[in-house]
Amino acid sequence: MKDYIITTNGIVTLDELKVNFPNKMLVFDENFIKFCYRIAKNTHRLEGDQIKIYCNLLFLKSDKIKILYHLHNLDEAERLREIHIDFISRIKFNYLFSKNVSISKEDSTVNLLPHRIIPKLFLKYFANKIFFLLKAKVKNDKIIKSWVEVTEKIYKDELHDSQILIYPFPIKIYRQLKYIFNKIKKSESVGLMGVPYKISPLLKTLFNRNIDYLITVFEYTGAIRHANYFLKYQGIQKILTTEEFEVASFSFSKKLIKSGVQVINACHGLSVYSPFVYYSKFLLINKKQKELYSIFNKNLDFEIIYDETFESKVSKVSKIIFVDQGDLGKLGMPYEAALRGKVLGVLNQIGKKRNSTIQIKTHPNTKQKELKRLQSQYEYLPIIKKLKPPLEGLVFITLYSTAYYDFRKYGSFLFIKDDLFNPSLFFGPKIKSVHVSELKVKIEDLIKNGE
Repeated sequence: MKDYIITTNGIVTLDELKVNFPNKMLVFDENFIKFCYRIAKNTHRLEGDQIKIYCNLLFLKSDKIKILYHLHNLDEAERLREIHIDFISRIKFNYLFSKNVSISKEDSTVNLLPHRIIPKLFLKYFANKIFFLLKAKVKNDKIIKSWVEVTEKIYKDELHDSQILIYPFPIKIYRQLKYIFNKIKKSESVGLMGVPYKISPLLKTLFNRNIDYLITVFEYTGAIRHANYFLKYQGIQKILTTEEFEVASFSFSKKLIKSGVQVINACHGLSVYSPFVYYSKFLLINKKQKELYSIFNKNLDFEIIYDETFESKVSKVSKIIFVDQGDLGKLGMPYEAALRGKVLGVLNQIGKKRNSTIQIKTHPNTKQKELKRLQSQYEYLPIIKKLKPPLEGLVFITLYSTAYYDFRKYGSFLFIKDDLFNPSLFFGPKIKSVHVSELKVKIEDLIKNGE
């Protein structure tokens, strides 16, 4: 048997371990954030800001770091006895576990980042290379870094006197192309921009075993080179962005701020993306985000932009809308993917009786393949891409979508929880939630009686 552990309850395979824990919960776990930094400091010969970027990479990209954390917690609970997992060796990780835990692997080259991201990084390099070759000349003292239309919604009051620079968005190419063409038609203060990454660290990953180090260097050097490019234009005073999901945004912003440029970042969503950030001002959604981002960034100027107490009630339900977040399994969340499947299954059963009363509102980045799968598997749940009038009597159901803050003015929100997954950790204790096992009864009651 390959890749398994032995606990006080018996053998558990690595695959079983992966689906037994909701990974989304870790994003809001202060101890997990600190654990990532501990590993980053001890695993590779990195220095200064590179350690922080590596911590961001582990937190955002590594499935292995989550396994290590779960095993560490099992050991803390005195439930772990043996580890037989290929990437966990005695020499590299013995310090994480008690003397009672036996690790079968003696030594190995420790790469905690998955090899599958290397092709994506090559794509990232070439996309940014093309955009950089086609880049617009910087001609304004205020820059908005943009990827798709969401950025403009956030900074709508700043558009009139800013230059918009659009960066590659390979997640959904059609969505970005539509955005670019619409913007170029309407405004002269719009152009392309890319990060001037160096390809040499990526090329070395093809024949060098230490890919974690090389990926960190790739991100770090790209960020520094990009900051230096902007600093050539001495008139730049302010950059507005939404890029905490970029692991090296920390170094990019730090260099600019140290040179007198103001960098304001509005959070990309409700999640925590990078434990280490560096901005003149960081606009957040709620208090929990501030609490977690403050762990390593205590001196940042944080501002919470949403009212957390606002809530609507629906006396008569006209429609129930499941606010989907895409294929969570492909986002490294098998537990949450299974929970999503349970919810959609229940809703589909009710939808069979209620015609079009229940709908699926898809995420903007949902691929066509996933749309077809949803239509085939949940045939009684019509799919919508946007909310359509009349926007009255709506009840929204979701796992943890930040659409809550935009859509709650149109109706009531009901969050899904189970024994391990609890969205109140994201949104606070005042949200309304229902255990997935009680969802069918709850929905039937809402349709019949309202709230």
